[in-house]
Amino acid sequence: MKKVYLAFKLLIITCCLLTAFSSTVLATPPPEDTGTGSSGGSITNSIQNFGGQVYGQDEPAHPAQIAATIIQILLGLLGIVFVILMIYGGVLYMTSTGEAKKVEHAKNVIVYAVIGVVIIALAYALTTFIVGAILRASLESGGGSEGLGTGTSN
Repeated sequence: MKKVYLAFKLLIITCCLLTAFSSTVLATPPPEDTGTGSSGGSITNSIQNFGGQVYGQDEPAHPAQIAATIIQILLGLLGIVFVILMIYGGVLYMTSTGEAKKVEHAKNVIVYAVIGVVIIALAYALTTFIVGAILRASLESGGGSEGLGTGTSN
C-alpha cells in the first residue's frame, strides 16, 4: 500500500512540475544572435538580452523584475505543493478506516499544510509591505529610483 502512495505522490509531483515548467519554457522565444559569435560575447550580455526578450522589451529586464518573477514562480509552486498535501491528507483520512493512528497522521498532514501556507502568505505580505514602504520613502525623499521596476509601468 505504501508503494501505491509513493507512486501516486511521484506521479502528481511530476505532472505538476512538468506543467509548471513546460508552459514557461515553451512560451520563451529563443535568444537572438547578437552578432558577437559564439565566443565573442560575454555570458552576462547574453543573459540580459534573453531577459529582455522574455519580457518583450528591447532593453534587458531590471534585476528587481527578474527577482519578482522568480518569487511569483516559487509562490505558485508552493501553492501546488499545498494543494498536493491537502489532497494527500484527504486521501489518508478517507482511507484510514477509522484507525486512530492513521486518522491522527492525516489530520497532522492537513494542519501542517495549512500552517505552512499561512506562514508563507504572512512572510510574503510582510516582505511586500516593508519593501513597498522603503521604496515609497526613497521616492518621497527624492532618492534615485529610475528604472527600479516598482511595478507602476506597463
